[in-house]
Amino acid sequence: IDWWSKFYASVGDTEKAEGYLESGNDTLIVYSKELERQEEFKGFQDFVVTFPVYRGKAEDYDDQASVGEFKGTFRVYPLPSDPAQPLPPKILRNLPSSGLVECIVRVYVLRAIDLQPMDLNGLADPFLVVKLGKHTISDKENHVPNSLNPVFGK
Repeated sequence: IDWWSKFYASVGDTEKAEGYLESGNDTLIVYSKELERQEEFKGFQDFVVTFPVYRGKAEDYDDQASVGEFKGTFRVYPLPSDPAQPLPPKILRNLPSSGLVECIVRVYVLRAIDLQPMDLNGLADPFLVVKLGKHTISDKENHVPNSLNPVFGK
């Protein structure tokens, strides 16, 4: 029993996951849309808010396309006029440090569904490219020829 059996059992494809559920193995939750759009995750805005970022002058925002997003929180606190008085309590005092933290990012790409045709034959030769900051990983040498529904399994 492998990872693919777990995946297929999770999406209800019992033919490809034969024996997986019967062995008492657990399944995954497979969402039909991005996690940010899943109601239980509340848009990942528990303490941050997403603000659109525009390029150019500060007028006619309706005509400009957003060039990015800022995810963060602004809080304005009134300070006492006497510096000897205690500062007001902070609302976000329990947040972790905003310093750099080393972390591992894992990206699992199983498959793509209904890609746009890019070739003259009405198909595509898709491959994976992952960008994170200044780092780019391309898997062009493992492209899936002539497919609009490739299975990558990576």
